[in-house]
Amino acid sequence: MAKFIDKKIGNKKLGEYWKVIRLPVFAGIAISILMLAAAFVPFLGIVISTLGGIAGLLISLYIGWSAIKTHKFDVKHSAIAGGVAGVITGFAGGVVSAITAVAVVGTTMSAMGAYGAAAANAVGGFAMASAISGIILGPVWGAIIGAILAAIGALAAENL
Repeated sequence: MAKFIDKKIGNKKLGEYWKVIRLPVFAGIAISILMLAAAFVPFLGIVISTLGGIAGLLISLYIGWSAIKTHKFDVKHSAIAGGVAGVITGFAGGVVSAITAVAVVGTTMSAMGAYGAAAANAVGGFAMASAISGIILGPVWGAIIGAILAAIGALAAENL
């Protein structure tokens, strides 16, 4: 693990970025787990998912702000920190989405019995494709959106 933290991204060690993103990443993962639990409660799932998405955006903005104000990074390194955090939380969110997609198909199959098995099996193929693409694309989109929002947060911190 120590060798991994010594790797450099943008002339800073990964361990330096970890100091900035540690708590926001844990918060993002906790929100993903909460969203998984809430997915099976109809109205609560919609509310928690919406609030979780907003919180995810705010976390990325906070990373940029914190990188400038607390850790004395520049905007470039703040954006990299947001991207690294986005990869980690994007992967966690992809795994949670995969679990949710597979669980929903299982619940549908058991609820519909023999009549719904064929339809549920067809939907199951789409759910698995969704699960796999979520695990692959979650970190990619997380990195892109995390870097952009962290840069915006860093620019706001510099100018306020």
